[in-house]
Amino acid sequence: MDWRSERPQGGTTTRRARTEHPGQQPIGNAFRADIEGLRAIAVLLVVAYHFKLGPFHGGLVGVDVFFVLSGFLITSLLIRELQSTGTVSLPDFWARRVRRLLPASCLVIVVTVIAARWMFSPVLLKDVGRDAVAAALFVVNIVFARRNSDYLGAQAAATSPSPLLHFWSLALEEQFYVVWPVLVMFAGRARDRMRAITGLIVGLGSVSLLACLWYTKYSPVWAFYLLPTRAWELLAGAALAVIGTRVVRIPEQARAVLGWVGLLGIVVASLVISDGTAFPGFAALLPVLCTVAVITAGGAVTRNGPLTFLRAGPLQWVGKRSYAIYLWHWPVFILADAQWGPLNVPQRIGAVAIAGSLATISFILVEDPARRSPWFSTQARRGLVIGACLVAVSTFAGVLTVRSEVRTSGGGDVAAPDLGIDGTDGGTTDTTNPTDLTAPETTPTGPTNTLDPGTVYSLNDLIERNAKVLDASLLASDVPSNLTPGFNTISKDLPALYSDGCLLDPGTIESGTCTYGDPTSPIKVALVGDSHAAQWFPALDSIATKRGWRLLVLVKKGCAMAEFVTFDESNRKRTECGPWREAVMNRLKSEEPNLILVGSYRYRLTNRPAKSNARSQWLAALTPTLTSLRGLTDKLIVIGDIPHPESWPAKCLANNLSTARDCLVDRSKAERKPVVDAEVGAAKAADATYMKVSDWMCNLQQCAVMLGNIQMYRDDNHIGATASKYFAPFVEAVAVPLLPA
Repeated sequence: MDWRSERPQGGTTTRRARTEHPGQQPIGNAFRADIEGLRAIAVLLVVAYHFKLGPFHGGLVGVDVFFVLSGFLITSLLIRELQSTGTVSLPDFWARRVRRLLPASCLVIVVTVIAARWMFSPVLLKDVGRDAVAAALFVVNIVFARRNSDYLGAQAAATSPSPLLHFWSLALEEQFYVVWPVLVMFAGRARDRMRAITGLIVGLGSVSLLACLWYTKYSPVWAFYLLPTRAWELLAGAALAVIGTRVVRIPEQARAVLGWVGLLGIVVASLVISDGTAFPGFAALLPVLCTVAVITAGGAVTRNGPLTFLRAGPLQWVGKRSYAIYLWHWPVFILADAQWGPLNVPQRIGAVAIAGSLATISFILVEDPARRSPWFSTQARRGLVIGACLVAVSTFAGVLTVRSEVRTSGGGDVAAPDLGIDGTDGGTTDTTNPTDLTAPETTPTGPTNTLDPGTVYSLNDLIERNAKVLDASLLASDVPSNLTPGFNTISKDLPALYSDGCLLDPGTIESGTCTYGDPTSPIKVALVGDSHAAQWFPALDSIATKRGWRLLVLVKKGCAMAEFVTFDESNRKRTECGPWREAVMNRLKSEEPNLILVGSYRYRLTNRPAKSNARSQWLAALTPTLTSLRGLTDKLIVIGDIPHPESWPAKCLANNLSTARDCLVDRSKAERKPVVDAEVGAAKAADATYMKVSDWMCNLQQCAVMLGNIQMYRDDNHIGATASKYFAPFVEAVAVPLLPA
């Protein structure tokens, strides 16, 4: 982020605009102490938000402040260059950006990936390497958007967010720096260059704001991370740069009041915006407009104006180092939390001190010398070559991290789980004793059920067979060397629905055809619900293929079929679930399936649910939905939810390679009994079959995170596709007896 006002520095000569009175300084003057102070406030809000210090639940608005500042400062520079030379030198502009931004950011990237090698979970290490490459190439915001990384809910997530997550805003601004000067250069060739630039700002800013509002409603993650939906914030600052000296026509007292109102508004935004706010959207207008107000106040020097406050020594000191503080604070927090977390308040304050110290050191030794270096700044080509080298070094560090090998097992190979283990169906491995888990010479990497494919086993029989594998897995201490999927691939162990478009994302209501198996089969089976229904697709797909069923899949992320309002990880209401449910019901009416399987996550029904009424809430929400679904099919199966671990098991296993039992989950905690009772009651009332899958993964006391060599959970609340396929015989045992022969 180019948050620094232009200062005279070694190797360059910066003309200072002539003024007659401090209160009459042009708004785009060379150095603005008020902007330095505003920069300090912005970075302090961001740090307080990330470190959970104080009531600043919306401290992320500090980034919006920086966007406006960057748009204002950069456009001011471009306009001054246009006015003095008649054009914009793109090499000179980009070389200046390289000098100001890349030395410090590349240092942080390299140090972060090195530190992550020792402090971060091995499960996530390769992702850190990929993020480093993307950050070095200025596209990490797109990577996080595609990964569906919820920035607002990152601190509440069960899996550690990337230590380079904060680079999304740097990437976004760098993309702006590539495009905007080119547009300004071409607009500057018009007969009335200022009118042309103004037209660009108004046109692009309006489109960007409309896109932001739309995407915030239907695809908030994309609205948050991408330049097209954030450009209006930078262009708000650009508009102020175009207005220029006309601002000084506002009476100085009025500008002072405007400045105080703006500062107050920024603080209010940081207090009232929360993880439950639809953001950026309309909510981002408050910090953006308030930042514009503070900049507009400019150099108003009335006794009671904000300039006196903003140019206070401590704020100037922090503001001068704001870029370095922003770069260091997040990786320090995330890596410390991964190693010693969850951090308490004194530890978080200590982490802030460490981040501040690193920022000060890097500012003194790297950022400021690079910015002032005459050698670095005299030739644009030299600066661009050095920038390319810095990018190459950062990229190389990320690639090495992606390709690095880490210890991922605590023992030898373990036999793949086999439901034919009693010997009658081909299995020969006795797994009743944990010491007998050693694999044969050739070890399958996934489920190897030697059950007779032509036989439908009873569910009780399968549970009994599985109990032998389950008990052995619960007693195992070592993570097997042939763990499948491995730590590097478990998060990608997804159903095909994630790639073929049939698991609907936010913003999408209507499903495509989404049929599998035999499209001409008279036996029609439908799977409906959210991603917790979708996790059973691999099992159902294999059954449908084997038995020649026509399988219809109608699933959407974050939307249950039950008639209640759900909330995402950031406490935001999901407003599109109702229309989606209506579309699903209409599709089911037209399809007339023989069997419907419905499943969902156990959502919170309100922002702050009372535990005492959880059962009644769920019963009231589920019963009418199941009754409606039952009227559309011959048979209905309610898929009970899987046991929920308290954190991502893969991360725990990677950190406990020889003490895997530390990662087991108490069944009483993993299974919310009031909700299970409600599901059973609602299923009974609707004449539906309840499929209690927790019986497949748990004994009476504990729930497994591995079965044989299979790693069960791909995140903190979904089983992987490999585990789903292993349980296919269980699903088959429940479903087949309900269908026509």
